[in-house]
Amino acid sequence: MNLKERTIAIKRAISEEYDGAEEPVNANTIILSYYLQAFEPVATFGPGVVVMATDEIISELTSMADLEPAEVNRCLASMGYLPGRNDAGVFGGLLKRINR
Repeated sequence: MNLKERTIAIKRAISEEYDGAEEPVNANTIILSYYLQAFEPVATFGPGVVVMATDEIISELTSMADLEPAEVNRCLASMGYLPGRNDAGVFGGLLKRINR
């Protein structure tokens, strides 16, 4: 996205304009998606995999986003993240940190 496109997107988000031609900007989804770029979905718990509860993810992003649990869960599911348990029995999303 070039500077002009970013400026237009920012103006649209601030003014909350929506002309029906494009999807409205959802800042929470953008912030959550960017956060999740540090991880990849996995099917089972193992080395390098963390189990994060929805509330943990919300807490990590609370300074930037006003997330609801359903939003986080919907985004995780749509991106292919599965729920699971670690060796201690903690339940949450299975996220494997990746190096970028």
